[in-house]
Amino acid sequence: MVTMVCLGLLAAAPVMAAEKLVLAGPGTNLDITRVLAAAFTAKHPEVVIEIPESIGSGGAVKQTAAGTITAGLMSRPLAGRTKTLWS
Repeated sequence: MVTMVCLGLLAAAPVMAAEKLVLAGPGTNLDITRVLAAAFTAKHPEVVIEIPESIGSGGAVKQTAAGTITAGLMSRPLAGRTKTLWS
C-alpha cells in the first residue's frame, strides 16, 4: 500500500528530465515496488527508478533521513529510535 501511494505521488508530481529515483526498504515490499516502478517508467521513460536489494525498514528510515535514497519503503509503523529521526 505504501509503495502504491509513493508511486502515485510521484506520478502526480512534475518530473525532471533524466531524473533518478532510488526506492529502498525491506524485502517484503521490493517485488511489488519493482512491478509498479516498471509500469511507471513505461509511461515516464525519462525517469530511472533504482530499487536496490533489501535494506530493511530501519535502513530505509536512516537512509531517507540521510538523503541517500529518494524514498524509504516501510513494512511496519515508525517506532522507537526510527521515529525520532522524523521528530
